[in-house]
Amino acid sequence: MDFPPHIIGKKTEICLHIVLLCVLALHQLRVLRSLSERLPVSGGIDLADTQLRDFRRGLPLLSIALLVFVIFSNIVRRCLGPRLLRYYYAAMGSGFVMYAHGGAAFFPICIASAFYAMCCLVKDSSFAWLFVWTYVVCFLFMSDWYSGWYGVQYWCLPSFAVSGHGIYRWHVGWNLASLRLISFGLDWAEASQGKEFSISEKHTRQCLQCSQRLAHEEKGDTSSAEHADTHSNNGTGMCYSVRQNTPRMLDEYSFIGFIAYVFYIPLYIAGPITTFNAFASHVTHRQSTFSLRYIFTYAVRWCICFSLLEWFLRNYFLWSIVKNAHMRSTMNAGEFAVVGFWLLNALWLKFAVIWRFARFWALVDGVEVIENMTRCMNNNYTIQGFWRNWHRSFNRWLVRYMYIPMGGSSRQFVNVFPIFLFVAAWHDLELKLVKWAVLMAIFIVPETIVTQYFQSEQTAAIRSFSGFRYLKACIATLNITILLIANLVGFGIGDHTGSMLDRVFSMWPVIVYGFVEFFSASCLMMEVRDWEALQESRKKLV
Repeated sequence: MDFPPHIIGKKTEICLHIVLLCVLALHQLRVLRSLSERLPVSGGIDLADTQLRDFRRGLPLLSIALLVFVIFSNIVRRCLGPRLLRYYYAAMGSGFVMYAHGGAAFFPICIASAFYAMCCLVKDSSFAWLFVWTYVVCFLFMSDWYSGWYGVQYWCLPSFAVSGHGIYRWHVGWNLASLRLISFGLDWAEASQGKEFSISEKHTRQCLQCSQRLAHEEKGDTSSAEHADTHSNNGTGMCYSVRQNTPRMLDEYSFIGFIAYVFYIPLYIAGPITTFNAFASHVTHRQSTFSLRYIFTYAVRWCICFSLLEWFLRNYFLWSIVKNAHMRSTMNAGEFAVVGFWLLNALWLKFAVIWRFARFWALVDGVEVIENMTRCMNNNYTIQGFWRNWHRSFNRWLVRYMYIPMGGSSRQFVNVFPIFLFVAAWHDLELKLVKWAVLMAIFIVPETIVTQYFQSEQTAAIRSFSGFRYLKACIATLNITILLIANLVGFGIGDHTGSMLDRVFSMWPVIVYGFVEFFSASCLMMEVRDWEALQESRKKLV
């Protein structure tokens, strides 16, 4: 493995950072273990998190469903073609929705069907985007406000719908389905209004897959003749970005194709999120980005992550500790800080296991979806980088359907506030998430300004200064602290974050401890980024 020259010369410092971080991590795990021993849980495993508990219980059934679903979908794809594959997806998806939601499946099916009917009427209008967004957002908030209309007695609602729960309440996962509705409606409007997409030179330079395809074509490689043709909607060899931005043939925006997409089983409950154009492209031409070897390796990695999660749940009872009022009141500042930090790590591991299972299912079915959690939670030192990598598929969705239509980089400081507020409301209608959104939006603006300033030519002399990396690490330490606080408010311990911070910041040894850990981690992360940049540049030269 080759490293940049400056990294080779700093091997001693890098080793010291690694040793220090390992020692601190082991110390924190000992603290967590002692806290867990004070709060024994039934069965010796922490299943206080409802989402994780439901996933573990349903995993055997999901595994069987994966096997059966993929076997039949591949038979249909190979023998009957993409048209009947859409019917297969639509039938299986509708059946799954009815099984999962019981009589309450009436709501998602009716809402989706009415949405398609509306799109048929407004797809050619210049205000199609307004109708799409208004419809979806209204039903998203109404379903959450009325808790899926379960038990609500209205004359217009059939009794079987409001009383039939099934095994999974439909409104809990409707936020993901709502994104698919918006994607379908706006993609159809673009195709209907004749919008075309051409691959830019900048994208070709930056995208490894597209640059390699172009190199094959320039060499006259006949095996690449079947590669992407954006004008004929041929998806073979196209990268995901080109697939999602290339409008499909109008007959692909059918009701069957719509139902197949909205209720696509592998991604229905948990995601990751994919756009309609990309999904329809993969129905016609299965993904060719990832080989069978990659998919097998991906499955092995998932098994390792799941085993690590199981080990963690049996040794550290984080969710039970956080939900226990007595434990929260008796913890000191150091213990509170350790619990908050490792709770976010546990959340990362939980979502990594759930999302990667769903993505694996889609990949073996021939549908490429964007990987969420592309970096470990502890391998991020910027706010923007963290959110690009945490829920990456959602981030790409927001860029396509909100950020760019609202003006893109020319209005980025204005756009960040409505985008983060939408993300908060999309997750749940709770005050703590509004606080999280405001914190993120407020802190991402100065970070962007500082980043752009230090990337300009007028700061070249500062960047060449030998101590600049340590100054950058200090700023990164502040960023990590902000990220931890904001995420604890929104997704960790919510309103209890304030009492935790009061204790932590009243103890200067805890502050010094946190600064040393985050500073050391930031220095190490910057070395990793340099090595990644070198590897990426070498791939493009191959």
